Amino acid sequence: MGNARKHLGSGLYRCGCDECRGADTVRVMTRTNGRRTYACRRHHLGRPADPVDAIVVGIVEGYLARPDGPASLMGARDVPEIAELRAERDRLEAKIARAILDYDNEEIDAATLRAVKDRRTAEVRVVDRKLAAAAKTSQLAALAATPDPVAAFRQLGLNLRREIVNALVKITLLPARSCSPTFDADSVRIDWR
Repeated sequence: MGNARKHLGSGLYRCGCDECRGADTVRVMTRTNGRRTYACRRHHLGRPADPVDAIVVGIVEGYLARPDGPASLMGARDVPEIAELRAERDRLEAKIARAILDYDNEEIDAATLRAVKDRRTAEVRVVDRKLAAAAKTSQLAALAATPDPVAAFRQLGLNLRREIVNALVKITLLPARSCSPTFDADSVRIDWR
């Protein structure tokens, strides 16, 4: 398993405590009673995970169920072609390989090789970010094209559901307004992207 995410909001939802103010993400802690809690890394805030996830999934599924939901989102985005981005990445990696070969053939010096590698590696990182964004958008497009986007969303694995949630909304967990033992739904702030 390694560092693979096991919970919908771990590392995705933001902490809205006074100290973090949305700059840090929450993680899941399992209490001795077996209940999962999303907790601030600084331990200033904790929210029971199941009700938070239920609210988030309900909002996302409600959006996907709307006739204008995923279709309107796809119409508003310019989706770069994944094949073109992969070809650009291959082209940049070929330039790095060519510079290495030129260095091996003593046609360029180490400083020039380093400069070429640094510049091209930075360009590869930009293309990789565009590829990641295109993959998310393409997943939304695939979801929008299904006859039942909600059912399709429910059948996705955790990582893809996390990507869909992240593409649609930003979740911030806020301090509860009272010490009541009942869950405070207002402590979950949802902002549409």
